[in-house]
Amino acid sequence: LMFRAITLFFITACFSLSAQAVLIDPADCGTTLTCWTTTDNSNLNTSAEIEAAFGVSFDPDLTLYYKANQDGSAGDGSYLSTYSTTFSNTPSEPADADITYGTGDSISCPDCYLLVKDGNQTIAQYLINLGNWNGTDTLELENFWPSSGSISNVAIWGNVSPIPVPAAIWLFGTALIGFIGVSRR
Repeated sequence: LMFRAITLFFITACFSLSAQAVLIDPADCGTTLTCWTTTDNSNLNTSAEIEAAFGVSFDPDLTLYYKANQDGSAGDGSYLSTYSTTFSNTPSEPADADITYGTGDSISCPDCYLLVKDGNQTIAQYLINLGNWNGTDTLELENFWPSSGSISNVAIWGNVSPIPVPAAIWLFGTALIGFIGVSRR
């Protein structure tokens, strides 16, 4: 009986480890999502351009990790081969999109931001803080410009804060002391 209970527990645990999805709906901006919007419809290709368009500041500067275009033209970013984006609703008017992790290294950073662009609407672009995204969960974008626009591209920007030198030295020193203590025994 105990063996069956343990087996059932492990089977349940394995199935619960499947990938999750993070729902991103612009209606949640200001409640469950931290978002910035802009009427600037230009393609923002640098951290400085993002900062100027949205009126925010990032230190260190943001780096483009992934960009996908709805029209099928070549994307960009160092994680381009790791993720894929499916634009949906209708082919010519996609109000929704899914950004899915495939294989390889996933995006892992303390500060990641999703940029969603239409460019022909009053709100031309959304910049959304991905905060607790783990880099492998699917990003489900829903209700962006429904019936009046379409997502032209999505991009994930981020910055990887380096480990502070004092913390790195502390970790190295602790490990070194541990190795010395073990070797003396």
